[in-house]
Amino acid sequence: MGWYLARGLGTVLLVPLVEELFFRDYLEGKLRLGQGRAWAVAAALVSASAFAALHDRWAEALVAGLVFSWVCRRRGRIGDAVLAHAVANAVVYGVAVTTGNLQII
Repeated sequence: MGWYLARGLGTVLLVPLVEELFFRDYLEGKLRLGQGRAWAVAAALVSASAFAALHDRWAEALVAGLVFSWVCRRRGRIGDAVLAHAVANAVVYGVAVTTGNLQII
């Protein structure tokens, strides 16, 4: 039971914080070499692709990375992306525990 709790806390709290701070805040910020929508879209695509490369389900992760980028840029708050990522991970964790398919975490 302790392992499930630790895994859940890491999946829902720690992972979203670390990944969003790196991919959306740091990397995407560094990739925005200029002003305008084209730079924003290019930076989002590259950072979401890098995010997807670290996940087994890369297609879903690419879409999630783009959504998290949009959520972050909508109001300019990285906390919004962290929260969206945490909610997404909580849903995946809940499905994994409920179905017994822990490989999807």
